[in-house]
Amino acid sequence: GSWDLFGGVQAEYSRNNWSLDGMIQHYWRSEGDYDYTFADDLYISAHIGRILIQKNNVALGLRTGVLGEFRDADEQGGRAIEHTALDSWYVDLTTTLAVGSFIGEAGVDLPLEQESGAATLVPDARFRLSAGIYF
Repeated sequence: GSWDLFGGVQAEYSRNNWSLDGMIQHYWRSEGDYDYTFADDLYISAHIGRILIQKNNVALGLRTGVLGEFRDADEQGGRAIEHTALDSWYVDLTTTLAVGSFIGEAGVDLPLEQESGAATLVPDARFRLSAGIYF
């Protein structure tokens, strides 16, 4: 186990069914068991979106943008584990459906650039699904 601290800032703006958002988030990692330290992580994103359909209690939206993920190599015993370092940029496309208090999202992240500290496996694309209820 380790103690980790995270923090970030997110800003959103919307007008006339258009929206803009940006986010930056950082994870600071401490040394854990077995003298192992996961590297700090930095995430950034920027998106533009539009509500395409809005009638009664139903809204359908589409959003696109870029995501960046950056992390140094993990360490064990003071030595870097190079294949754990990763810098990557993705373009993403997300559709959102809201019906009453229910909201669902489906999205795909496609890599623009991926650089690793050594040979490692990274996904060609990432698919996301989420659902929630507001109360």
